[in-house]
Amino acid sequence: MAVYEQVFEKTVFDEDAITSIHNTATMVDDRYVTTEKEKAHILSTAFKSLSPLRLKDFSPKAKKKVIILARIAEEFEAGRKYSEKEVIDILKNIFDDHAVLRRYLVDYGFMDRISNGREYWVK
Repeated sequence: MAVYEQVFEKTVFDEDAITSIHNTATMVDDRYVTTEKEKAHILSTAFKSLSPLRLKDFSPKAKKKVIILARIAEEFEAGRKYSEKEVIDILKNIFDDHAVLRRYLVDYGFMDRISNGREYWVK
């Protein structure tokens, strides 16, 4: 009943609601427990711009990483295969250290790749 109410009856934005966890998360723990208010704050402080997407800095805090990576993963099209070069080109426009973003997108389960790293896709 509570889920029904959240989906069908509640139309007002609830800043205390917990954000959903992406279904391919690799290590679900407390770092995934974030309210909508926290998420909005993290996005507004971590990024210079959301359109086009430009990251100020990549936080060492795991909770912030999850929110930042989730937003970056939205830049990739689900169901599409990307070459390593395409991934690098997209990520280097977002942040100078594209290698760290690429690694964490895979480590946190937002993207996957073949073993030689030549092909990536959104999970």
